[in-house]
Amino acid sequence: RSARSRERTMSMRIAHTSTTLKSITYITASTSGIIVLAPAPGLVRGPGPGYSDINRPPTGLRSCSERAQMVGAFPFRGDSMGKRWCSFDEQVALLAERGLRIRDPEAAKRLLKQVGYYRLSEYLRYWQRDPERGDKTFVDGASFETVRGVYAGETMLADVAIAALRRLELVLRTQFAHAFGQIVGPCRLLTADDAFTPPPPSATGPSAQEALLRDLNRSREPFVDRYRDSSRSDGRGGFLPDAYERMPAWVAVQACSFGTLSRCLEASGRTAVRDTVAGRIGTGRAQIASQTRALVYLRNRCAHAARIWNHSVLAAPSLTPKTVSRIKRQYRTFENRSVYQTLVLIHILLAGNGQEKDWLGARVEPILRDNEILARGITHPRKFQDFTP
Repeated sequence: RSARSRERTMSMRIAHTSTTLKSITYITASTSGIIVLAPAPGLVRGPGPGYSDINRPPTGLRSCSERAQMVGAFPFRGDSMGKRWCSFDEQVALLAERGLRIRDPEAAKRLLKQVGYYRLSEYLRYWQRDPERGDKTFVDGASFETVRGVYAGETMLADVAIAALRRLELVLRTQFAHAFGQIVGPCRLLTADDAFTPPPPSATGPSAQEALLRDLNRSREPFVDRYRDSSRSDGRGGFLPDAYERMPAWVAVQACSFGTLSRCLEASGRTAVRDTVAGRIGTGRAQIASQTRALVYLRNRCAHAARIWNHSVLAAPSLTPKTVSRIKRQYRTFENRSVYQTLVLIHILLAGNGQEKDWLGARVEPILRDNEILARGITHPRKFQDFTP
C-alpha cells in the first residue's frame, strides 16, 4: 500500500488503542517517519525505544527542547490530544533547537513573558522553513533580535496610530452631532423617520438606529441616565427608542462606539449630514463612508494588540488617485489594502482638520526608516509563504 494509506491505517490503530487502553502518554512522529508510542508511566516495563521504567517518563521525551528535534510531539490524555506546557526557559530552548540564533537568552525570556509564545509565533513563522507543513525549523541567519526588532517597531507604530485615531474619533463625533442637530434636529436621533437611510436587504449586522439603541441601553453613564425615560422599558431589560426622546445628538454620540458612529455616518446619505461632515473634515462625500470604516478597523486592531505587520486590511479606505500619487512621490510606495494606506488617510484627515501638518513625515516615517523589514510589511504585506527575509 502507499505510504499515505499506511499512515492512515496507523492513525486509526492509534485512535483505537488510545480509546481502549487510555494509557498512551505521547504519540510522536520522528524525523525518520517512525511513529513511537510511549506508554504511561507505571503501566509498562520493558526494553526498547518508547518504553520506560516504572513511574518515570519515557527517555527522550522529557523536555520541550528534546522534543523539538522531532516533527511533532503531543501529550495524550485519555481520548484527547493537546500541547504540553513549557516553562519560559524551555520555550527559549525550543527556539534555539529549531535554529533561531539568540544572543541574549534572558532578553528572549523577558519578551516571551510579556508577549507569549503563541502571539510571538505569528512573527516567527516568517523566518521558519515551512510551518504550514510542520517544518518549524528556522532559515539560515534567522535571529531572535531581528524578530524582536520588528515586534518592537510595530508596537511603536501602533501606539502612534492609536493616538492619532483617538483625535480623529473625537472630531468625527463632534462634527456628526453638530451637523445632525443642525439639519435633522437636536433630539430625534432614534425616533426621526428621516434620520437614517434604511440598510439594504443584503446588509449584515444591525442598522444604525439599532446599533445606537443597543449602545445606549448598555450604557451606565450618568449623562445617559439623565436623559433616559426609565418608564419606557422594552420588557427585556432594555428601553424603547422613545425612552431617549429628550436626548440631544451631541449627548448620544458620546455613549456610542466608534463602530456605531461609523454606521450612523454611513446611513446619513439621505440627509445632508454625511456630506456636511465630509466637507468639514476635509474629505470627499464619496470617500467618507469607506474611510470611517477603515479608521474603525485599524483602531480595533491596534486597541486589541492584533498584528498589523504583513497584514492586509479588510476595510481599505478610498483615496483619490491624485492623493495616492502625491504620497508615493513624497514618502514611499504602498499597496492597496496595506496598513500604510490607512496611515495615509490618517495623515490627510489630521492635516485637513489643522491638527498636524505632516503626521506621516514626523511620526510614521522615522519608525519605518529605522527598520526596513517592518516597513515592507506595513506597505507591501505578504503571507509568510511569500515572504523573503
